Amino acid sequence: MRQMGFVSGYAGSSNPRAIELSERLAQITYPNINHFYLTSGGGESTDSNIKLARYYWKLKGKPEKTKVISRIWGYHGVTLAAMCATGISTYWPMFEPRIPGFFHIPGPYPYLYEAPMTRPVRELQQPTSWRRKFWKRVLTRSPCSSPNRSKAPVV
Repeated sequence: MRQMGFVSGYAGSSNPRAIELSERLAQITYPNINHFYLTSGGGESTDSNIKLARYYWKLKGKPEKTKVISRIWGYHGVTLAAMCATGISTYWPMFEPRIPGFFHIPGPYPYLYEAPMTRPVRELQQPTSWRRKFWKRVLTRSPCSSPNRSKAPVV
């Protein structure tokens, strides 16, 4: 083994293949997209996005912004933070207690939602004024959310 197959990009480390891939990605994407952070898989990508969002808010002077909102039934990976973001409750019991600050909301397609109606879900389905207050309270304080079902959180 003369060359590393993969090295985490934390602390500025890299490897020849990651550099080549990043150069190729820079050639085929928009000119203003010129920084890439490569990971080994979905769970690591989810964790990295959560860390990136926390780091962003820390730099902005708001380190208390640590909430992560993801969708009920959304799957985000097998690492601890990714499991906390996963909205499938059967994945949680064997690893409790979970990391605080993760919230799960219904997806945009109510006809796909089949779980029992929990209090937060019932409250989300109340009149629009309540939903407006909920989104204002939660989203204005949170660093990242998952925009669509089965996708990792984004900043």
